[in-house]
Amino acid sequence: MKALLLCFVAVSSFCVQIMFTPLQSTDWLCELVDQASHSVYVCSYSLDEESFLHTLSEAARRGVDVRVIFETGTAPKNVRVRMDVESSLLHLKFVVVDEERIVVGSANFTENSLKRSINDLLYIEDRAVGPQLASFFDALWNGELKRFEVSHGKILLRNFDLEDLLLKELSKARRTVDVAMFALTHPKVWSMLKVLSSRNVRVRLLVDRWFLTNSALKNLPDSGIELRVFEPFTLHTKLFIIDGRVVVSGSANATRSAYGRNAELMMVIREKSLVRHYQELFENIWQEGNEP
Repeated sequence: MKALLLCFVAVSSFCVQIMFTPLQSTDWLCELVDQASHSVYVCSYSLDEESFLHTLSEAARRGVDVRVIFETGTAPKNVRVRMDVESSLLHLKFVVVDEERIVVGSANFTENSLKRSINDLLYIEDRAVGPQLASFFDALWNGELKRFEVSHGKILLRNFDLEDLLLKELSKARRTVDVAMFALTHPKVWSMLKVLSSRNVRVRLLVDRWFLTNSALKNLPDSGIELRVFEPFTLHTKLFIIDGRVVVSGSANATRSAYGRNAELMMVIREKSLVRHYQELFENIWQEGNEP
């Protein structure tokens, strides 16, 4: 599967690029760090991609303020780091460069996540969004997980009341709900999907092979939900597409811990051009899925 990179430019010098993994190269991410003039902030559950680590070290060596918060993995050399040691997971995945350019999505900055998994990443260039995410990172650096919500155009980023946000969007479905999810165990999400299916909304659920093996999905009763398992790569997305009009994605799996305990970031996307390409991604990976 080839990575897809697209750019859409709107008013106010607002640029969005979308990237689907697996990638053949992380050059684009390294170039973003290479271009930093004063700051690079990284937050990731896991971290080990060698080229990215080297680029972070080189940026720090030339005087850029490089700081990294992560839960597990490899610390880049010469870089200030904080490791999360709380009982809840720091499951965020984002980069902020010069308080203006950000990368955010479902991918950890690891070899496996970037090169051997299905993920989505948004690159957003915006002088309004960037400083707010940088401020959120700074609070994390100082041990504070504060509420964060920012929107620009038809993209919303938010880190609180994620369950309510998702269920509200799902409740609006009238025709289709397409789900590509690494882990889906939240009872209210399951209930909502079953209710929608009973109302003749077509619900398609694509899950990772690991999750299928370690869950009760094989024994899923006949609920009208179409189920397939994806095996070529790790399916690491946390993706809902509603009526082909709204995408809900980000770092959070549909689990109680993700919505109730973890540090997560959810994205709600209504930009038609972006949603269309998410739908194309889903159709491609759905075709590669197998019945359990």
